[in-house]
Amino acid sequence: MQNQAVSTPSQASPEVTEATASHPVLVPAVDIYEGDSGFDVYADIPGVGEQDLDIVFEDESLKIEASHLGDSVPESERFAYRRSFKIPDTVDVEGITASLKLGTLHLHLPKSRRAQPRKISVSAN
Repeated sequence: MQNQAVSTPSQASPEVTEATASHPVLVPAVDIYEGDSGFDVYADIPGVGEQDLDIVFEDESLKIEASHLGDSVPESERFAYRRSFKIPDTVDVEGITASLKLGTLHLHLPKSRRAQPRKISVSAN
């Protein structure tokens, strides 16, 4: 089975959900695809490095937080990203992987073996 889009692309610029006294909190644009072996999530989070990312699975939710808030960052350029997803129980949580390349976060959420399709052979008697 070919990967199918689970969600449509979000708007090009992130949505501002809240702002603190010092910086806006943005919701990153994401694309989610489902294949036979799992889900692939792509989130646009330009301006942050892997050291600025915090990805946590808790209470059946995957939470992504990233910030560009360092002391060397001018006050007017500080911001944070925040997004969370409810994870289906078919995902093998221990197998979740993440990578960051050129401002795009890629998460792979593998399906558990029992949730993956399998071919059942038929024998002639």
